[in-house]
Amino acid sequence: MTVPLGGFLRRLFRADRPGSPIAENDKRIQQVPMDNTRVPLALALLVAIALPAAFFASAPSLRTTLGAVWLVGAGVIMGWITYNDRRAAPYLSDRPSIWTMGWKLSRLDPSRYAEVGRAFVHREILGVVAMTIWWLGVGPMLLFR
Repeated sequence: MTVPLGGFLRRLFRADRPGSPIAENDKRIQQVPMDNTRVPLALALLVAIALPAAFFASAPSLRTTLGAVWLVGAGVIMGWITYNDRRAAPYLSDRPSIWTMGWKLSRLDPSRYAEVGRAFVHREILGVVAMTIWWLGVGPMLLFR
């Protein structure tokens, strides 16, 4: 039986003993997920506005109608991904260690979330696929038309 690095370090430093700050924090997170809808919505709007604005400010050649359509579409999709990522975060049951390879991608595994958070993870995955198609497929078709 192998113990993940995080479990090994917890046992090594006795962070899993009752009453320790880490154990109390883990217990609090598991008991009451803090699902706030306003903060993810604000972050999503910020991303949806900031992404096109950054490209419009730095690349004057994209200040065309088709360039605007491409960048605004990408901003909306990135906002969608951000919203669903932030909504799913409180329902993550076992947090991946930041030292493991690909720990950001392992957050896209729906089995690691409580039942309520899985819908947001599925929508986030759909957003990642849509962003890939939009950025690499639709964008060049619009710009090199």
